[in-house]
Amino acid sequence: MDKKLAISLLLNGLLAIAVIGLSSQLMKLKEEKPSSFVKTAPKSFEVEVTNDDIVFMGEDRIEDCKWAHLLAKDNVKTLAFAGNTIEEDVRRMDALFKNAQPLKIVLMYGEQELYAGATVGEIATSYGKLLSALKERFPATEVIVISTLPVNKFSDHDYNLEMAENTLKLNMLIKSYAFKNGYPFIDVFKDFSDAEGILSTDYVGGDGFSLMRQAYTIIKSRLKDYLN
Repeated sequence: MDKKLAISLLLNGLLAIAVIGLSSQLMKLKEEKPSSFVKTAPKSFEVEVTNDDIVFMGEDRIEDCKWAHLLAKDNVKTLAFAGNTIEEDVRRMDALFKNAQPLKIVLMYGEQELYAGATVGEIATSYGKLLSALKERFPATEVIVISTLPVNKFSDHDYNLEMAENTLKLNMLIKSYAFKNGYPFIDVFKDFSDAEGILSTDYVGGDGFSLMRQAYTIIKSRLKDYLN
């Protein structure tokens, strides 16, 4: 066999082996790591809810708190995560609760969707759907609705005031939906807002967004009569 031909065949063989090996590794990585284009299931799906539980639902402000520890109750579960929307929770009710009929459900939504640019009407309509769905699915469950919190300060002061006004309008609509379904509404807006209706810096951490412990302590005190 010609020497050049032999070397060429050898190199082609080695290249083929390398390609096969690389393809195998890529297939393995594809199996081990989900596509970045697929939204993975939230941690909430891993929480098993029972009929004796008190369930907190909402956005990142709800997710950030260790409610079971704060309330000193072993039967408290959290079904919330950052980036959540009300409409998503309406759609995934079966996945979140399975066949459970929890003792109580505490809701606090709205702020995150206001930040994302949703209108007051859009958020209120979604909230109404959620409350109606809960009423139908959990007729014996006590649902407690907490108002949307004040917004944080932004660089554009006029935008701050507009957001504050929208939050007040949203809370009025949420309150009406809560009462329509026979649920109590806890208005904590004034507890956390300054004179302009903006979230007081007394209650946020260094990042300007995360609530400090004393903020959750206030919410705890307002919930006291509903969770005993």
